[in-house]
Amino acid sequence: MAADVPSLWTPEGEWAEREWRSRFEGERRLLLARSGAINSSSTYGQIAAAAARLFNEISDQLRARVEAILTRSENPFWIKSPDEVTKLTLDPLVRAATQGVPDAKRVAAQRGFQNLLRLQGAIQPHQVALAASASTAQSQIRNAVLLRLNALETKPASPAQPPDADKNVTLTFRKTNLRTNETVLDGTVSATFTPDQQARLAAYHQYAERLRNCPLVTKGLPELQNATLDDKSGWSFAFTPFDWNDVHGALHLARPLILTAEPSSFDRIRGILAKEFSQPEVRGYLGKLLTRYQDGFYKNSVQIQVGTTSIFDETTFVTWLNARQYHTDLEKKDFVEKLSAVLGENTDSLILLHLVARIDAVLDLDQNLIQLILPKIQFGK
Repeated sequence: MAADVPSLWTPEGEWAEREWRSRFEGERRLLLARSGAINSSSTYGQIAAAAARLFNEISDQLRARVEAILTRSENPFWIKSPDEVTKLTLDPLVRAATQGVPDAKRVAAQRGFQNLLRLQGAIQPHQVALAASASTAQSQIRNAVLLRLNALETKPASPAQPPDADKNVTLTFRKTNLRTNETVLDGTVSATFTPDQQARLAAYHQYAERLRNCPLVTKGLPELQNATLDDKSGWSFAFTPFDWNDVHGALHLARPLILTAEPSSFDRIRGILAKEFSQPEVRGYLGKLLTRYQDGFYKNSVQIQVGTTSIFDETTFVTWLNARQYHTDLEKKDFVEKLSAVLGENTDSLILLHLVARIDAVLDLDQNLIQLILPKIQFGK
């Protein structure tokens, strides 16, 4: 089978578009809400400016992500042409940002603007700036791809298998009688991985190794030691000691593993393994990991409610990430602040416990399955 090139680059384009839409929509709503006069030309000029500014910020991040993938790619077969990479990664962001800039004629018709020229004058400079930024970003990504392709052309040919070769992996395991602790059966499980899947598994292991060696993990992941509810003082919580600087470092390293759209995220890799290993022994293990990853350690044993919001819940955790960590979504930030008004200063620490469970599941998958697969892919052992 040929390497699935779109699956290598398409997630990057999806990430950029989703990131832009999430941040832009929050700013757009805030600007409209703050405007004393909805029909103010300056308000729509500011919306256009936000669209262009966010495009610049996210296109820079996108270029860095593309360059990181290029650095890990050792064969031009995986990369394909500069135009194809640009189309798959940048075009979705360009379309979203272009559509986000208000159309002066449409706004004027819908809102009843009397001075169309004034409205156009507020919006047009940002449209021009966005078009120029898009052209620059396209050139930068194309150049990055060309540089990598040129660098690879100067390397000697590798005697390894061609990049479009699937590889079969067979793992041996032992079943143990839990009552007697005796081995009752030796068995095997097998799966076949495409070149694209092989690359994703290898990337997952590299990300997991960096995360495993970060201070938050090496010092010991935070734990909830005690939780009490008093009629007068409300909730009181105690945690094992940890440093928030370590948390921020871990969040940075965990990003490619816990953001679902990332090419080698836990969700994507677990999905690949569940698909390729049909045996119940592996699927059962992956199912338990998924429960830990989605529900955390506490959801099924204890729960803290603030109104209809469950603290030990995946939705609350993702909202917190978008409000306080990976993004600064204003609506989600307001949601978390309302939780803090009830739970106090320990709100972030409580929600952090869901991250702890995710890190634990991510590293468990790497240690107990990925690290068994990779040597057989790379060395046939």
